Amino acid sequence: MSKIFIYIPTYERQESLQIQLSILKPQIVKYKDSVRVLVRDNNSEGDYFLEISQEFQGLENISFEKNFGNIDGNANIAFGFSSAKEDEFIWLLSDNDIINENAIEYLLGQINSKFDFILFNYTVTQLKEEVIELEDGLIKIMDGGMGMISDALYNANSIRNCISDAFYYHNSSFPHLAVAFSTIKKIGRANFLILPRDCVHSKLIDCDVDDSKNFYPNYALGQVGMPQLLPFFSKKSAKIFSLGWAREHSKWLYLHKEVYP
Repeated sequence: MSKIFIYIPTYERQESLQIQLSILKPQIVKYKDSVRVLVRDNNSEGDYFLEISQEFQGLENISFEKNFGNIDGNANIAFGFSSAKEDEFIWLLSDNDIINENAIEYLLGQINSKFDFILFNYTVTQLKEEVIELEDGLIKIMDGGMGMISDALYNANSIRNCISDAFYYHNSSFPHLAVAFSTIKKIGRANFLILPRDCVHSKLIDCDVDDSKNFYPNYALGQVGMPQLLPFFSKKSAKIFSLGWAREHSKWLYLHKEVYP
């Protein structure tokens, strides 16, 4: 039976992390044999992370680790892949993408080892299976929401030979996409299960994010690294993606050129 490994990278978000873990706690207690959780803090200031971890003492399937120094958000995300085990589905869950109270039960009822990836999407109202091929599939899965770390599960057995690409392409700002793209390129096609996002993530809780300590003043700027992923694309798809990227993000790059000397 496949299990879920939830990896939560966090930094300086005490309130949203507490909310996320308070909703997650009863679910992982109920399914302690099927779910494993690792929360990795990127060297936040103060003692709040230690205090939060102490609230979970005695639970065997959740652990807390703190980086000795701030290793950058992308690298902190990439570590989630290297922490996975065989037969697990990896869920890189953001500390402020708050889940539903029955999200774990729902996912455990859907996961199957035949799928390489599981996506959560706004546009579907019921689950659907889809085979995505390299030629046009990379653009398709980006448009489908896979760029958001919280909206995808990765079959650890499928991606195990591509995990190093999360670190090699970490400056792309999308190390998780590098792993997915590399996997699809190696096997030529991948089996996807696409689920309604509302079945997993809560619409009732909205956590405000303070970006004052983040490197990018706007999320859109994170996408300036995306062209680093072009080696995974076919020639045709690379051209389509490059033109679309230029239309979408060249303005942001110019307006914030001082950030990229």
